[in-house]
Amino acid sequence: AIYIEHEGKKYLLDTGAGETFAKNAEVLGIDLSQVDFGVLSHAHYDHADGMDTFFEKNTKADFWLRHPAKENCYGSKEMETIDYIGIKKGLLETFKDRIQYAEGKVELAPNVYLLGHTTRGLDYYGQLYRMFLKIGDQYGYDDFRHEQSLIFDTDKGLVVFNSCCHAGA
Repeated sequence: AIYIEHEGKKYLLDTGAGETFAKNAEVLGIDLSQVDFGVLSHAHYDHADGMDTFFEKNTKADFWLRHPAKENCYGSKEMETIDYIGIKKGLLETFKDRIQYAEGKVELAPNVYLLGHTTRGLDYYGQLYRMFLKIGDQYGYDDFRHEQSLIFDTDKGLVVFNSCCHAGA
């Protein structure tokens, strides 16, 4: 999880694999109830499993996901088993009133943007890293369209935040 203050607004990028981010914020004196925008870099559990904790601590901020983000991400280490590695099942429905889905370039605040991956052929990386999306009863290679970057256009240039960058930046 990354906490960012910029031009009077507070942003939280990702929530980690549980509630540790909230404990760390408390130790650092960060009041999560004051965050203006929550952003999920991509739909994997190690970035999303603290979302319910965020919603408990913050009752006002919308949480932004890329439009294709769903509870359908899977992975396999040895191709023997395929394991669920996505957002906690049921979370998107439980918090649907707080979740916003970004399409294209979205301006969250002046000079602050969300931008998803648009490069073709990113399913190659899904194959390479053995990551899948389940659609219906079928598994296909993850094309990482659920990944997004949080971008600040500053006087000194662009500042781009992204987490795993499975398919590159």
